[in-house]
Order: sequence, then structure tokens, then C-alpha cells
Amino acid sequence: MLAFLLVTLEFIMTRGSVVDPDIWWHLRNAEYLFQHHQFPRADMYSFTVVGQPWINHEWLSEIPYYLAWRAGGLGGMDAVMFATISLIFLGLLYLSYMETRHFKAAIMACCFLTFIASVSFGPRTILFGYLYLVLLLVILQRFRQKGNAPLWLILRKEAGDVLMRSGGRHRKWESWRSRALPAWQRCLLIPSGLASSFIPSTWRFARN
Repeated sequence: MLAFLLVTLEFIMTRGSVVDPDIWWHLRNAEYLFQHHQFPRADMYSFTVVGQPWINHEWLSEIPYYLAWRAGGLGGMDAVMFATISLIFLGLLYLSYMETRHFKAAIMACCFLTFIASVSFGPRTILFGYLYLVLLLVILQRFRQKGNAPLWLILRKEAGDVLMRSGGRHRKWESWRSRALPAWQRCLLIPSGLASSFIPSTWRFARN
């Protein structure tokens, strides 16, 4: 019931929040992608640097908003924004509860944070980055507390970086590889690593 109240609060705070002017050029970028089946390679909007090489690093986050806009207009975009923000705060609620083991305190903390974060509510592509960050924290917290978590859901590079930095020694990384994941899940790290090849900036960095 309290979790439902938190979602209700998110619904109230996100209503009428489609005021971010950046959403329109994000929609145009996604429209270009769907129409031409390729990423724009040059700046098409700026007067001073038009035609200069440019990489759209937010293309994947633009697609849900574009599809929602095509299906339901502003209401569709508002629904995507509400669903994403709700998932973010439900993830934060889970994290808070797992740390405190006090559900009411976790609810109060998330409600308080909702009012603080409401100034940034809007159809922003960075919301999907926040959602992924919360998922990353949930997985790592479960691994820290129980020693077992679906780490294969994390991209291979990020899983390695986080564990190597937090562990500090190569033997901990080897221990994680041999203990935390069954063989079939370790195999899934390969396609998750290959998924990074769909990020346009990956190819630019590889060439450099």
C-alpha cells in the first residue's frame, strides 16, 4: 500500500511536466534514425557549426519517447516519463529498505527525494541513465549482501571496472569469475559486451 502511495506521488508530481525544450530535437533525431536507418553524422541544427562531425550518443534513449509520441502524442511521452521515474524511485525504495530494513523510513526518504528531484522532472533522455544506475546499484548491493547476483545483466566492461575498483586485487576478480556466476551466465557476458558495439561512440574511440 505504501509503495502504491509512492507511485501515486510520482504520478502527481510528473503531470504536466512535458516542458523540457530538448525533447523536440531528441524526437527529430529519432525520426531521422527511423526514416534513414542510420545515425546523423553531422550537426544539422546549430547555426555556427552546421555540418561539423557529430555523434548522437543519446539515440537509444530517444527511441522510447519517439515511439510514444507517435502512438499517443504528448500523453504518450508523459506516460513513458511517468513509468521511468516510477521505476527509478521503486528501485531507490528497494535500495533504501535493504539498507535500513525499515520500510516506512524508506518510503519517507523516497517521498522527500521526490520533492527535491521534481525540479528536474521532464521527458529527459538521462532518465534512462538514472534507471540503469539504480539497476546497477541493486545488483551490486545484492552481490555484496548475499554473494550471489545476476551480474551478467551488467555490461562486461562495467562489471569488471566496478568490481576491480571496489575489490582492489586481481584475486578478488578471479574469485568473482569462478564463484559468482554459473558457466552459462558467464557465457552471456559475451553478447552483453558485444552490445557496446551498437554505441556509435565506441567505433570512434576504437579508431582513435
